[in-house]
Amino acid sequence: MRKTYPSDISRKQFNTILPLLDSAREKTSMVIVDAQSVKNTNTAREKGYDAGKKVSGIKRHIAVDTNGLLHAVTVTTANVTNRNGTILMTKEYRTFLKGTAK
Repeated sequence: MRKTYPSDISRKQFNTILPLLDSAREKTSMVIVDAQSVKNTNTAREKGYDAGKKVSGIKRHIAVDTNGLLHAVTVTTANVTNRNGTILMTKEYRTFLKGTAK
């Protein structure tokens, strides 16, 4: 049986703090982008091979601000380069990231 953790919150609790998170995102002046290749067996419909990490699976591309708040996430096959994944992510989340690009 899974234990509960302090970070577990209900939808009602999340909706209470959502305006605070949104206001913090509006004040963001910089985001940090990173990617992580993840081994994946049967759950992904498509997967690729990241030759640099020698991993067959998927790749997560994320953008967070300096406080660690998540601004964008894109999941691709592992063979997509970090550069191309970041370009794809910024196109998908252009409206959310427009205040950070100067």
